Amino acid sequence: MSKLQLFIYEAKKLIPIPRVQVNRQAILIILSLISIFVIALCIRCIPFFIYPAYIRAFDPWLQYELALYISTFGFDSWFGWYDYASWYPIGRDMSQSFFPGTPFAAATIYFLLHAIGFNIDIYMICYFFPAFMGAITCVATYFLGKEILDKKTGLIAAFLLAFTPAFIERTTIGFFDNESVGMLFLVLSLYFFIRSLKRGSVISAVFAGLCLGGLAASWGAYLYLMYIFPLTTILLLLLKKYTSRLFMTYSVTISLATFIITRVPVTGGSDALKSMSILPALIVLAILLFYEVFLRLNAQRTMILDSVTRYIPLRGKALEGVQWFFQNRKRFLILVGGIVSILVALLIIVNLDSFGTISGLAAKFVSIIYPAYREEQHIVASVAEQMPTPWGIFFYDLNFLVVLFPVGLFFAFKRRYEEDLLLIVYGFTVTYFTGSMIRIIIMLAPAACILSAYALSIIFKPLAQVITKKTLTIAKRRRMRISVPLGRDTALLVFAIIGIILVYAFLQGVNTTIYSPPPSMIVRDSYGGAYLDWDQAFSFMRNELPEDAVVAAWWDYGYWITVKGGKITLADGNTRNFTQIGWIGRAFMETSEIRSLEDFRRFNATHVLVFFGYNDANIHGDEGKWLWMVRISFDEIINLIQNLYQSGASQEYINNFIANTPYEYQFYNPYVLPGTSTIQEAFFNSTIYKLLYYHAPEPKLHPNQYNTLNRNLYTQMSNNKYPLVIGGNETLQTTYTYLWSSWTAGFRTLNHFRPIFISSNGLVKIYEIDYSILDSKLDINNLTVYNDSTGVLNISNTGLTTYNITQILSNGTSCTLNITLPISLAPGETKQIDFKVPQTVSAGDKLLIKIATSIPDFYVEKIVLVEVKP
Repeated sequence: MSKLQLFIYEAKKLIPIPRVQVNRQAILIILSLISIFVIALCIRCIPFFIYPAYIRAFDPWLQYELALYISTFGFDSWFGWYDYASWYPIGRDMSQSFFPGTPFAAATIYFLLHAIGFNIDIYMICYFFPAFMGAITCVATYFLGKEILDKKTGLIAAFLLAFTPAFIERTTIGFFDNESVGMLFLVLSLYFFIRSLKRGSVISAVFAGLCLGGLAASWGAYLYLMYIFPLTTILLLLLKKYTSRLFMTYSVTISLATFIITRVPVTGGSDALKSMSILPALIVLAILLFYEVFLRLNAQRTMILDSVTRYIPLRGKALEGVQWFFQNRKRFLILVGGIVSILVALLIIVNLDSFGTISGLAAKFVSIIYPAYREEQHIVASVAEQMPTPWGIFFYDLNFLVVLFPVGLFFAFKRRYEEDLLLIVYGFTVTYFTGSMIRIIIMLAPAACILSAYALSIIFKPLAQVITKKTLTIAKRRRMRISVPLGRDTALLVFAIIGIILVYAFLQGVNTTIYSPPPSMIVRDSYGGAYLDWDQAFSFMRNELPEDAVVAAWWDYGYWITVKGGKITLADGNTRNFTQIGWIGRAFMETSEIRSLEDFRRFNATHVLVFFGYNDANIHGDEGKWLWMVRISFDEIINLIQNLYQSGASQEYINNFIANTPYEYQFYNPYVLPGTSTIQEAFFNSTIYKLLYYHAPEPKLHPNQYNTLNRNLYTQMSNNKYPLVIGGNETLQTTYTYLWSSWTAGFRTLNHFRPIFISSNGLVKIYEIDYSILDSKLDINNLTVYNDSTGVLNISNTGLTTYNITQILSNGTSCTLNITLPISLAPGETKQIDFKVPQTVSAGDKLLIKIATSIPDFYVEKIVLVEVKP
């Protein structure tokens, strides 16, 4: 040994070098979680390489606008933001209308990235945000599964969630909505609640409360946890599984969450304490407190009694009373609790006015619990994502989890630990609610994955023991080696089958994103065609319409018109005012354009936008939504009439308004003979029909030259006797050069809505509303007709609009005038006109004199007796 080697050897003895112990299992778990995160993220980013970087659907655009506003003006600006461009003319308080969690999170990332030098646009942050949050939620699911059963369960659950279509659909890039942050908080709330419940950890309970509060600040689904936590607690009480850990966990979680909920404006602030969203949880908290006090009195009654008698000198009746209390404590506490409850109830009744009413749940939440309620609220039923879930969706979005999910419930029910009971309540309730509303299937995804992982983990254990030939535990109190009827080859085969199923889950997840529908702004028809008509419409609105233009449209497109089009709109997806939506629906469904004008004028609308889908079921145009327009407007008829009274309308006008109320079966009757059209004639007179089918199919082309959309529309309209629609100043012969002679269904004219934009494929149409007829008045004075057929009259424009006198008729026939028509008549102007009627008349004859104007449908008629010319 050399001197150098000897020196190193002696140095090692003098300087102890600690040996690093490598935990292979921990490293494998970390690598697995990183892999799951990366793969989940990549899958959710696939649409970026297929479609343009468009934010998807409708609501995410509003969330983007919120994030943009916060990133521009700061977090404080949120609480003072009142938006007058939406729900015009009332507007809305944004902080009391939307959850701040998602836009605040995106804005926070934006500020952090800019602080470290990454100049990334807020739009791109919002675009990729859902994919990152979805991948993080998959990792969080590992910890939830681990806490419920074991690490193996957590890893399998995280893996399954990464590829489950039910979870991918709303965590794909571009779907920047409340679920992005909400699902992460939901999973973390469950994790920390269970962790605190198992370990009695106050810190975990605090984190559970914070996460539940974060969920309340991000998504309305916080109501779900505010109900299943109390429900699980009551179940544990009934099953005699109550512990002080349950009291601590529940009280800390609910108290902290309640405090946060009352700080979020959209949840109602302090008024939330009087709502059905929080009251049940607080009532259960009071029950737990009462029960905990009872248990402590019961457990320590002797010590308490000794302490009382030792430090308080009691004699005679007083001592007997204290002893009686401890002997009859249960009945005494029940009596006191009953008296207190009665006093509180009386206090609320006496001070009902100052206390206010206890608010119920929103209509859409009621429809989840009680699906039949949806039939009473058409505004709820009209939202596609709030419709009941078809059974096929369960199989498509959960695939093989549909089979494993019930198995996991069985194993959890068999074990029945505290965490199992919470998982069972979660699984059963979310399955029921998902059947009531398709949107909730994203909340079912973690439950299905965890319970499926639960089942697989328990199934794997004996199979692994068979393969490794280890002793199987068949009883709790004794172990023995048994002869296993299941051979090693069979166990390997089962593992292989399960492996194939997991690979299928991966492929299904990839296919979900590859074949996912394009962003809603890219319109796809049933024949594979793709159209960018919405982009054209938004460009037109931003660049061509006045800044103060008010664009009326069905509420679906409100967010797009405001955010992308930059224009004021009347309604959007935040369906806060059912009555205003009812007015819009009625305006579209009126069978008189003049009544439509009156309805639109209530809101000072200047333009109307419609989305025409060529009767293609895949485009989802307004021709498939008009039934909801008439249903919702009919639902709101009482409120509409109240609005008329408040605006000072005459009783005659209101009576006429009621008489002309659009009714569903006036337009559509499903109870007709086979082969007969369900569409009724009144529909063809409605304003929505005229707006949609104006110049459709393409008027200047021969049917042989039609593209796919126009050709199929032409076939449907001709077979079902749909009338063509032309402008009031057009004729059928000159407009439809090739169709006018063969079209037997006739035509309708659009008189008071002037088309100013029709997209290149005719999908989006924007009209300027012409209110001239409502502002026009014409008086006929000094009308005289003589027996030599000559006559004279004075006409006065007493309205607010300039128009032309285009014709004077006598009993429907044109008169001869001493001046050339048309005659312009300005407001306040009076003109005298000499004319000659075409009829031979005698004194005493009656003539109907009609003055026609350049404004469609605006004319004045007056009956005159023929006089003898002096």
